[in-house]
Amino acid sequence: MAEQVCADELLPSAHVLPALSGLVDKSIIAAGQNADGDPGSRYRMLETVRAYGLERLAEAGEQDRIRDTFAAIYLNLAETTDPRLRGPGQGRWLRELAAEQDNLYAAVRWAITRRDADTALRFIRALGWYWVLRGQPGEPETLARAVLELEPRERSARMAEARMVCALTAAGPSWEIDTVQAALAAAVADFAAFSHGEPPANPVAAMAEPMLVLSGRDLERVFVVFDRYMASADPWVRAAAPMLRCSFARMLGRIDLAESDCRDSLAAFRALGDAWGAASVLIQLAELAQLRGDYPTTVTALSDAASYGRELGAWGDLSYIDGMLAAVRLRMGDLERARTDLELAEHVQAD
Repeated sequence: MAEQVCADELLPSAHVLPALSGLVDKSIIAAGQNADGDPGSRYRMLETVRAYGLERLAEAGEQDRIRDTFAAIYLNLAETTDPRLRGPGQGRWLRELAAEQDNLYAAVRWAITRRDADTALRFIRALGWYWVLRGQPGEPETLARAVLELEPRERSARMAEARMVCALTAAGPSWEIDTVQAALAAAVADFAAFSHGEPPANPVAAMAEPMLVLSGRDLERVFVVFDRYMASADPWVRAAAPMLRCSFARMLGRIDLAESDCRDSLAAFRALGDAWGAASVLIQLAELAQLRGDYPTTVTALSDAASYGRELGAWGDLSYIDGMLAAVRLRMGDLERARTDLELAEHVQAD
C-alpha cells in the first residue's frame, strides 16, 4: 500500500521499502505486527510526526494528489474484497478489511470532503456487507448519512444499488427506514429501471425492496419479491433468498414454510462454502426449534452456528449465539455449560 501511494517519478516504488526501513531505524516510524496476529507489519507514527508530515505535504502542493491516490487504492481494495466476503475464506477477508478499517474510513471521509458522490457511494456499496458482518453501529451510519446528501453523476444499476446500501446503512443496524424512505424508494425505482428485472447482487441492497414493501404493510407482496430473488442468476442471492423469506414467513406465523426455507438455504450456503450464511440459517433454525420447545435441537443448531462463527472471527452475531446457548442450557438445567457460554459471549463483546 505504501508503495502504491507514495511512489512517483522522484521516488520509484522499489525505493519505498528502504525509505520506510530507514525511518524505522531512526524511530520516526514504528513497525509492528497486525492486531490480529498476522505476520505482516503495519507502520505507525506519533501524532506530532504525522502533523509535521502533513504540513510538508501541503507545502509541496501534493496533499490532494496523494489523498486522491490513497482513496483510489483503498476503493480498489474494498471493491475487490467485497465479493470475497461471500463464499469460502470469507473470514480471512473480513480480518483484512478490519485491519485496514481506519484507512478505509479516512478514504471515505476524503471522498465526502471532495463531494465526490460517485466514489463515496462506491465505497459504501463495497463496505455495506462488511459492516453487517461486523455488526458495527456508529461511524458507518454517520458516513452513509453524509454520502446521502451528495448527488451522484453516474446513473446506472451499480449506482442505484450503492444508493440502496447507503440508505439502509444510514437507517442504522435495525434498518428502521422511516427517515430514509424517500431516498430508498428513489434508489429502488432507479435500480428497477436499469437492472431489467434482475435482483441486486449486493446482499444489503437485496433487502431494500422487501424492507420498502414491509413498511407499506403489504406482507404478501414480500413473497413475490423473494420468488424473483430465488430465480436470480447469482448463486449467492439464490442461497440467501429462502433465508430472507424465512424471516417474513415467521412474522406471518407460517412456521412450516419458514423451516423448509431455512433447510433449503442451509444446504445452498454449505455448498457455496459460506460460513456466515450457514451460521445465520442455523440461528433461525435454532429459534424455530426453541418455539417448539425442542431444546436439544436448538443446542445442536446453535453449536454448529458458533463453530461457523468462530471461523469468521470478527463477526458481530457470535456473542448473540453464545448468549442464546447459555439461555437454552439454563432451561435444560445445564448450569455449568450455561456459565461457560456466558463467559464466551462476554469475551466476544469485549473483543
